[in-house]
Amino acid sequence: MKIDHISMFATRPEEVKSFYEKYFGAQPEKSFKDEETGLQAYNMVFDDGAKLEIINRPEIQKMMKNHIDLGYIRLGFEMDSREAVDELAQRLEKDGFTIKQKPSGREDGQYDCIILDPDDNQIVLIA
Repeated sequence: MKIDHISMFATRPEEVKSFYEKYFGAQPEKSFKDEETGLQAYNMVFDDGAKLEIINRPEIQKMMKNHIDLGYIRLGFEMDSREAVDELAQRLEKDGFTIKQKPSGREDGQYDCIILDPDDNQIVLIA
């Protein structure tokens, strides 16, 4: 068994879609818009086949009492090396994204950092 996809709500779906395309190589698989309800969804697929569904609904702002109500808590990406973590973190910071936790080693031997996507969802880069 494997996870087919993860879905997340986004207040700025086009920006979130572009973020995952530009920095993580996700490709748009299909999109959907329901003119009656205003629901909009982008389905993205990563190189390894993992999928991310980015959803927006007009009432999302009313649903969002605090950030925990939106999206997921974290999405982790395994990188090839510590250098790859550092390079992507530097690129994202240069492009104006927030680095919540700078790259560093952990007691368990992993090396990681946490960045925020355009909707402030946490992305973990791990080596």
